[in-house]
Amino acid sequence: METLVLRRPMQRVTRRDTWILALAAIGIAAASIWFAQHMLVPELDWAAVGAKLRQKLLENPEALLGRSGELALTLLTAAAVGWYLWRVVRYERLILDRSGIRYVSPLPGFLAALQPSWTHSWVQIRGAEITTSRLVSSAPPVVMLDAVTVKRTIRGPWVAEGKAEAPPRSVFSSAAWRPLGGAAAVRELEQSPLMEFMRRAGVKVTVQGKTQTAFALESNPVALGSAIAVLALILYAGADLVINSETYAADRPVAWFVTGGVFALAAGLPLLLRFRVPAAESLALALLLGGAAGAALYPGLLRVNQLTDTQGLRPYEYRMKDFAVWEPVHGGPPTMEFGGHEEYWEQFRRGERREFMLRRGGLGFYQIDMAPVGAEIRAFRDKRRGKAVTALR
Repeated sequence: METLVLRRPMQRVTRRDTWILALAAIGIAAASIWFAQHMLVPELDWAAVGAKLRQKLLENPEALLGRSGELALTLLTAAAVGWYLWRVVRYERLILDRSGIRYVSPLPGFLAALQPSWTHSWVQIRGAEITTSRLVSSAPPVVMLDAVTVKRTIRGPWVAEGKAEAPPRSVFSSAAWRPLGGAAAVRELEQSPLMEFMRRAGVKVTVQGKTQTAFALESNPVALGSAIAVLALILYAGADLVINSETYAADRPVAWFVTGGVFALAAGLPLLLRFRVPAAESLALALLLGGAAGAALYPGLLRVNQLTDTQGLRPYEYRMKDFAVWEPVHGGPPTMEFGGHEEYWEQFRRGERREFMLRRGGLGFYQIDMAPVGAEIRAFRDKRRGKAVTALR
């Protein structure tokens, strides 16, 4: 038998896809900046924020050093991952010959202890079993080598060295999104050069149990409905946060968000399992449903509190206790602390009074209408800009 050298395949994408993905990334970044400037905080003076940030960094160089360390660590991690992937393609090998099978680690020197090389003769190997995950039906199959004293796991895919590279494949094609597991993946592995060589070497190759096809979400109405519910909850949360000008006057009721998410998880998981959705997919969908429900409760509780309010928004008199911290003159509503817009809040002095529009709905907590405050902040910004332009003239 001739020596067979296997390596990791390199999957390339088309040039058109590269341009599309690059333009999409630029578009998403530009849209995010526009959304932040014009929708979330339209009154924010970004130049003033930059100047304030530079001033704080100069006053506290330790913070700058800490941020620089975090950035350096992130870049170092990304470089390490890229270096490892490059080593995998260049150096990781499976070598099969008359004597046995040998695995060559992609890591050099002392790092090879993390992913060591190994060698087994054919007489040491009692069998090779193709196994699939019992929890994740879409997981790719693996080969388990029984080498008497140890079991080796060979994870694919592998291609013969010297074989022509596969042509570039579009990431938008259906083949690119084909599940990694399932019966087709097992058949492909059974017919691979690795398994054919093992059979010629006298190794008994078996397949574990019955292989099921990958689970299709649209094939189960409960699973499909859960996915639609997750998407609807996320869209609602994002839209209502932009539309509603009211927010929590005091601390957010995080316990309510967590309770709602846990309840959605506890209700969704047994329902999905009852309607024969695989365990792994059921758990993933239930977790997504719980997280989306918890996120949707943030604006949802504000809406319920607003709709169950019988008195509407009312003015409450407040006194400035500390910088951007306001306490009620009379009992009832909570003390409020405002973040950001330092230039606007600096015009108020301790003990100064003003009114805020609040409501207390049927859920029992207070929420504040930030529309009047936002209008005042914008007017303050415009006035400052006008003075600055006049001074320049």
